[in-house]
Amino acid sequence: MTRSFDVAGLTLTIGSIVAAVAVAQWLVMLIAAAVSKEKLPQKGLRSADLRMIISSAVFAVGWIGVFAGTSTAAKTNAAAVVSGKSHGSCSQISTDMASSVVKKKLGDPDEVRSEEDTRGPGAAIWVYRDSRCAVHIFDNKVEFID
Repeated sequence: MTRSFDVAGLTLTIGSIVAAVAVAQWLVMLIAAAVSKEKLPQKGLRSADLRMIISSAVFAVGWIGVFAGTSTAAKTNAAAVVSGKSHGSCSQISTDMASSVVKKKLGDPDEVRSEEDTRGPGAAIWVYRDSRCAVHIFDNKVEFID
């Protein structure tokens, strides 16, 4: 579960706050190194350059930590969005197949829409969202498949 906060109409997650802090500290160190009036030593690095290298390492670790955690959370959230039901493929069914056979192959539909007003009694559309298809039933037989 990802914690989030609403601030001034924006939704901020812990990851976005950590990323913003990492970017801010890195930019401060970059500017400090750029405007430093310290002379170049004969050997080694200026202290401003050393701070910039350390800051870059902290930035990289923070960035990787935020986005490695985000991708794991995104996968978890994506799995939660997918329906708990799993249907087969609509390629397993054909026209004139009995509706009972369709239910055996694909399971119960996610939604049933009546089409009795437009196509007559016994007409319905069975919608299978995860298979992204709709089966048009007429008199307990498959009439066509979208």
